[in-house]
Amino acid sequence: MNKPIGEICISSESEIYRAERLVEEVCDYYHVGSEYFANIMLGTTEAIRMILKRKTEIGESLTVSAIKNDKGLLFILKGEPGEDLSDTGDDPLDQAVEKERLSRELFIIRSLADTTKVSANGKVINLVFRTTSVDAERSVGRIGLLKDYYQRKAVKIKKSDA
Repeated sequence: MNKPIGEICISSESEIYRAERLVEEVCDYYHVGSEYFANIMLGTTEAIRMILKRKTEIGESLTVSAIKNDKGLLFILKGEPGEDLSDTGDDPLDQAVEKERLSRELFIIRSLADTTKVSANGKVINLVFRTTSVDAERSVGRIGLLKDYYQRKAVKIKKSDA
C-alpha cells in the first residue's frame, strides 16, 4: 500500500534546499537512523541535480514526491507531470549513447539507494530506500540482547578451603 507523504516542485538548483527539507522531515517522522539518513539525502539530492541539469535546457520544473509503502520510503523525481518510466521509442543508437551518459551520472545514486528506476530519457527517477529492513535488523539485535539479559543464570562461587 502506497501512502503519499508530500510533494514539492522545484525549478532551479537554488531551490534544492526545499527537497532537502522534505527528505529531512520524512526521515525524522519515520525515525530513520542517521547512518541511513545520509544515504537518502545524498542519493536524492544527486538525482535532483542530475535531472535539473537536464532541465535547464528545457526550462521546466521538477516534482519531488515522497511515498511510504510496505518496503520503506520511495522518492519519485519527475521532470514533467505526465512522464513515467515507459520507453520513449527513440533510435537505438541514441538510447545507447544516452544510457552511457546516465550510467556515469547514476553511479552514486544507485550505490546509495536500494532500488533505482530511471526513465530512458533520464527525466524520471524512482529511488526506493528500504527502511523497514534497517529497523527490523536493529529490532532483532535488541531482542537478542534482551533475551541474553533475562536468561543470565546466577553463578555460585565455591569457597576454597585453602
